[in-house]
Amino acid sequence: MVLKGLLKINSEDILEELKAYNLNPIACREIQRDISAEYPAYKITFAPRTTPQQIRKIGYIYKSRIYWEKYDSKKPFIQCYRCQAHGHTSANCNKNPNCVKCAGNHPTKECSKTRDTPAKCYNCKGDHPANYSQCPALLAYLNERKAHTHAQPPTALHHNIPNQSTVQYLPVPEPPRRNPASQTLPIPSPLLKTYAQIAAQKTQQPQPTDNPTFQDDLAGINGLFSSIKQIKSLCNLEIMLTACRQLVSKLQHCKTNSERLMTFLEVTSNLDD
Repeated sequence: MVLKGLLKINSEDILEELKAYNLNPIACREIQRDISAEYPAYKITFAPRTTPQQIRKIGYIYKSRIYWEKYDSKKPFIQCYRCQAHGHTSANCNKNPNCVKCAGNHPTKECSKTRDTPAKCYNCKGDHPANYSQCPALLAYLNERKAHTHAQPPTALHHNIPNQSTVQYLPVPEPPRRNPASQTLPIPSPLLKTYAQIAAQKTQQPQPTDNPTFQDDLAGINGLFSSIKQIKSLCNLEIMLTACRQLVSKLQHCKTNSERLMTFLEVTSNLDD
């Protein structure tokens, strides 16, 4: 059987994929049938007693739609029985039908030509059927395919490849080698101290009580407390604090300086009561 519809794939991979469908393929090789075909064709040999119906049930491989054709070893070319063109079969043809007998635009089975009427080729317009083995259009197709098969590969694909004889390669410098014997350990910086040195330095620092600035601040705080005690002995701080709160509350509602002055005198006159 001939497999069509796949891209260029390794034959071993195709065999492994077909085995997953409970078939027993024996061999697979790529065959060149049509130079204008977009995809290659593969001839696959199956084990005996494998029917074409079992093979045609497989319609997809590698997520691609595939087609099966019966391999004809006697015929060195493939011709479509629908449009009479060479290089593909009727199973993959979507063109308009053409008659193999009279070159009319209808299927061959609907042709009304009699045996007394001469045949006409659709491909070369000669007086023979379209499947004639010596058709000039067929011979031209085979010659073109043969010339394409033996043609040399194009050199345009290699015009960007530089000539290896003209390419100059710069030498790669070797990394500097070091003698282990000459390597010395880094000298510790005096700014880097160990934990023992830091702990010893802390123990040697004077205590905060010996600091004259701290003693001055402490003396100032003691003097402030003594001043507060003297104020308490001279006046009632609770009454004065209450009067200050009243004064602040009333001053917030005053709009002019005269109103603020009257409010201040009113609050301070109540201190003597």
